[in-house]
Amino acid sequence: MKLASYLTAGVVVAAGLALSTAAQAQDGALMSSGDLYFNGTIGGSALIFSGSSNVAKTYYGVDASGEVCRANAGGFDLCGGLNVFHTLGNGKKTTGTMTTSTRVASVGGFVKARKQMEQVGIAPYVGLRRYFTQTTVTGVGATTKLTDNANAVYGGVELDYSLVQDRVYLTMKAEVGRTFGAQTNRTTVLLSPGLKVKF
Repeated sequence: MKLASYLTAGVVVAAGLALSTAAQAQDGALMSSGDLYFNGTIGGSALIFSGSSNVAKTYYGVDASGEVCRANAGGFDLCGGLNVFHTLGNGKKTTGTMTTSTRVASVGGFVKARKQMEQVGIAPYVGLRRYFTQTTVTGVGATTKLTDNANAVYGGVELDYSLVQDRVYLTMKAEVGRTFGAQTNRTTVLLSPGLKVKF
């Protein structure tokens, strides 16, 4: 509960910072198209769920995101975007005679502050995500399909290394989150190496 509260507060603060920056830009000169840029990132991911003993804890899949950023020379670029995750195959776990096979997908939004330091960039971020989980249970009578969807608040940091100056980056993302409002709330951890292209 405390983790969810802290992350929720982080989302509110980051959103307020983004709105404040936008308001300051409107009070001054209008942003030119050169102030804005787009990033697209795709990579492999390992998603870890805790809080349930009946299903697999680790899921491997694809994580992708798109974001629009406002350049801030000498400071942090402010970004906002959407991300999706989908497992490749199912996570399976057998307990006694019961076997569960689980597939996970998610979609979410985030705000990010990114700082470029020569070839390396660092970007802390916070956001909200919706998880869609479907589990098939076998070995205990008739096959049963269960759906367990949940909202989550999360935060993390993304590191990137420039492969092609101001264009292509190798990235590594690590985040932790907490579901809320579900019958069983879980802590989530996501690790995702990937490739980012700037447009």
